[in-house]
Amino acid sequence: MKNPKKSLHLDFDKNPVNIDYIDHANGMSYIEITETTPDENGKKKKARLSKAQFNTLVNGLLQFQTNFQEELNQEFQALTDAEKQHITQQYQAGASAKELGDSLHTTEALIKMVLQSQGIKNP
Repeated sequence: MKNPKKSLHLDFDKNPVNIDYIDHANGMSYIEITETTPDENGKKKKARLSKAQFNTLVNGLLQFQTNFQEELNQEFQALTDAEKQHITQQYQAGASAKELGDSLHTTEALIKMVLQSQGIKNP
């Protein structure tokens, strides 16, 4: 019998995910990741990772995060002052950071970075 010690629900738009830290009755501990939306056969996809596998996965993801941040910084530096001002004006007129990212074919993270650089807190 499995006993979840901790659970985390990630509410992605089309594919929510549950991540559970499980202590099994046999003494084993593992991470179980479950997509909560069933596939075409009605089954939910699951992955079980040992602590070592989970740590390796997290370290790999952290490396990706560093790369993403570097790319985001480069994109931010490439924006002109006029583009940053336009983004800020559109946000202040009522557009959300997500809407601006979609309409400008960029990421919500970049839009938030621009807004914060323009003095807008917690966009």
